[in-house]
Amino acid sequence: MMTTPEYTKPSLPEEAFQLGRKYQLGETFTRSKRLSKPAIKTAKSSPHRISRRTLLAGIAVSGIAAIGIGGGIVWKQTGSQHFQSSVKRVSGASRKWVRNIGNGFAAPAVANGIVYIESSDQKLYALDAISGQIKWAYHVGGFLAMQASPVVANGLVYTGADRSFCALDAASGQLKWTFKAGGEIGTTSSTPTVANGLVYTGAEGHHLYALDAASGQLKWTFKAGREIVPSSPKVANGLVYVGSEDHNLYALDAVSGVMKWFYKAGDQVYTPMVANGTVYVGSENHNVYALDAITGSKKWVYHSTIDDGIGRSTPTVANGVVYLCSNKGIVYALDAPSGNLLWSTQTDSSTLSDPTVADGIVYIGCYNHNLYALDAISGHVKWVYDIGSRIDSTPVVVDGVLYICSADKKLSAIQLPG
Repeated sequence: MMTTPEYTKPSLPEEAFQLGRKYQLGETFTRSKRLSKPAIKTAKSSPHRISRRTLLAGIAVSGIAAIGIGGGIVWKQTGSQHFQSSVKRVSGASRKWVRNIGNGFAAPAVANGIVYIESSDQKLYALDAISGQIKWAYHVGGFLAMQASPVVANGLVYTGADRSFCALDAASGQLKWTFKAGGEIGTTSSTPTVANGLVYTGAEGHHLYALDAASGQLKWTFKAGREIVPSSPKVANGLVYVGSEDHNLYALDAVSGVMKWFYKAGDQVYTPMVANGTVYVGSENHNVYALDAITGSKKWVYHSTIDDGIGRSTPTVANGVVYLCSNKGIVYALDAPSGNLLWSTQTDSSTLSDPTVADGIVYIGCYNHNLYALDAISGHVKWVYDIGSRIDSTPVVVDGVLYICSADKKLSAIQLPG
């Protein structure tokens, strides 16, 4: 079944696209009113004191000067990096299987005992999660969205290639429907999201599409001021949240696509995460924002004063803590209600990986071939596993097994310690 979109002008004020005009940085626009910035007061000291240790392998790195804005209070903390003097490399982790799959960037999707991953040979593969054997492969054709991940829901797996977005039967790989977009999907890093019978996906040309998840029929189209494809949409509270290169985070009605509010950050906005009524999202300006999910009002901002790319990380929220990882390999743990820094751990390598939290452990992959396992409460490195090649992708943990792609275009299944 083929469907063709009709481009619709977004229900969005022109001011959203005109940076620096009526809506100032740190302000939220809603249809009913514009929310003002909270008053800012200076706190005498930070409630958290983090110890300082020697950096792994004797590498000297200057401390971070961090500023958090929470509830209208500014607090500062310096020397907050949590350095590791020794690392236990005998982890107990072991590789169950490895398969050359032609993708070193995207995180796989794992559901019902099957691992789904896109490949440079223009195919979507379904692998047995236990053995790694290929169950089926579908030739999508064109350039696959290899920096994005497929999504599995309601017996279907969704993926994009070139200007097409398609749904396949998750068990057999049979094509169910194809949607022709008005912009490139295969070159994007926007991972689709499925909720309440709709699938949401970004495409070049500044577009976010909402499609019927069962038929592929176009429901609505939203067009931002600039590209949204570096951001993956998230759905909660009847709203779709997505960032854009136009410096805005948008909240759209999930059914109609009507804009409810947008928040203007200081730079490009990346993939949000929604938890407990709060949207957490990073920006290219080294800020991480916490916004009220319904109104868009600012709760707090965490700012890193070093150029480490913390704002590019997709936040992971678990047990009241927000975890992020900067491009320089610094893992951060922030208190979710306040934005206060709980701990930060410097790995000994750069990374593009986002943190994954499972069973009290934070997992992160780095350029130096190492997979790190950190204690989620303290930030201490519990063990390191050398995977044999640079890691650019985000780990996925299911049933005690970690799945991860590496730069040698291999997908590995790592059995985690008990």
